[in-house]
Amino acid sequence: KVEDAHLLRLPETVDAPDCKGSYTSLALKNNNPVIAYYDCTNANLRLAEKVGALWTISDVDTVGDVGEQTSVRIAADGQPRISYQHQPVNGFGGGLKYAWRSSGGQWTTAGIDTAAHYAFFTSLRLDNQDVPHIAYQDITNADLKFAVKQDGQWVTETVDARGDVGEYTSIQLDAAGNAHISYYDLQNGA
Repeated sequence: KVEDAHLLRLPETVDAPDCKGSYTSLALKNNNPVIAYYDCTNANLRLAEKVGALWTISDVDTVGDVGEQTSVRIAADGQPRISYQHQPVNGFGGGLKYAWRSSGGQWTTAGIDTAAHYAFFTSLRLDNQDVPHIAYQDITNADLKFAVKQDGQWVTETVDARGDVGEYTSIQLDAAGNAHISYYDLQNGA
């Protein structure tokens, strides 16, 4: 559901119930809502976009159990970019994934960190050249990690591995493009 508090409108249902709409992330495109979310009925990543009074819903990724822990941003070309988790199957695979839509409407997905198995609390930002920067928790190792696409390749690094860290991440980029990450340290309660 989405609610525009500024205009004091009533909430409206975007997608049918039955476990659709968890792990939501909201962005605005021309002041219209764009929502990435997990459809747990079908274990898919979905995107809902509103233009005028109409909602358009599309399946972004349907391969495996995908779409939890979403973070969505709108690139300069007006197309959405999404970071999210891919659940492992029988303890294998999974990890951090990234999806982007071309101006022609075609979705492309990429596995970024399959060693993490579980990528929780993803937070995505795009720099001024639309390069994605993602902070997330590698829940398998309870570490804070960072991923960035450099020269067409994904580079991941562990930012903090001191105890159980990396929950509730939030990433921002400064004017020079440097990443700043806030997160929760469960071990020290800070």
